Amino acid sequence: MPGAEDFDVMVTGFPALDHDVRTVSAEDTERGEQRALPLTLLVLIVAFGALVAAALPVIVGVLAITIALGLVTIAARYAAMSVFVLNITTMVGLGVGIDYSLLIVTRFREELNRGLSSVDAAIRTVETAGSAVVTSGLTVVVGFAALVATPLSDTRSVGIGGLLVVALAVLLATTFLPAALAMLGRGIDRPRWLARPLARFHALTGWERWARWLGHRPWRAVAVGGTVMALLTFPLTQIRLGLPATNWFPPESESARGLEALREMGASGVIQPVRVVVQLPEGESALSARRLPGLKALTDSIRKDPRVREVRGVASVKAALSTLQLAIYYSDPEQVRAKNP
Repeated sequence: MPGAEDFDVMVTGFPALDHDVRTVSAEDTERGEQRALPLTLLVLIVAFGALVAAALPVIVGVLAITIALGLVTIAARYAAMSVFVLNITTMVGLGVGIDYSLLIVTRFREELNRGLSSVDAAIRTVETAGSAVVTSGLTVVVGFAALVATPLSDTRSVGIGGLLVVALAVLLATTFLPAALAMLGRGIDRPRWLARPLARFHALTGWERWARWLGHRPWRAVAVGGTVMALLTFPLTQIRLGLPATNWFPPESESARGLEALREMGASGVIQPVRVVVQLPEGESALSARRLPGLKALTDSIRKDPRVREVRGVASVKAALSTLQLAIYYSDPEQVRAKNP
């Protein structure tokens, strides 16, 4: 456009901010998955000493996330969903999916080492570790279910996403995974060439020494562990609960830069106004001569606040009007509405 070379045009406002938050959240979720999955698989390979056994918990976690996101998509047709449901579903799904599957796979290998067949080992695994997984999962599901009852869409979305993904992780860990283990049998230890170089990482001798040390010095262990936990939780005493800060939007997004430009000009209220709602007794009008003086007094008191740039409302529709003039002005509400659509 001619003459616009020195202009920097930025689109901001609630729709633009909402779009950018959704975009950044989805990108962060994808980036987190790309980083977490390889690292998780590497840790599991070291722990199990076998690629197949390590891959199974990751597969269960990914399946739980995928199915849960599909169900969230269906739920979004009937209830408003926050963009943060993507983050909570991915984070919780990967964690509990791997955690529950880890218990199942570990117990299955133990039963195989006791001489049971693959089918009997899978049955025994479900009878023992499976019940622990179900109990743990139900506890987490109840916690997320409590969030579903809240009136805020953000927390309700988190509750729905967490509830679905945890329930699916439990279901997969106690149905799909045992069936896969029964089919694989000793195949979960493949490739066997990994077992020998990684044996020292999952040998029991180190853990046995650690367990014996704890058993012989329980109070010392409690004191040391309690001190560490107290130090880690101390920052909680400094937490301040409230609404998000003004700079919580993604700083690299166009909408956030536009909002910051408005803030520097002292006009951020255009995008982020503070609304004051006055509730009157049923049947009374805010435009009545009885209520206008109170509204004008409230408007004037807010306007005097140095943090307030501008006040817009019933009592400030025309500047410098007295209470009597406001009453006359609103004597014909229909005409006022026509002038101020």
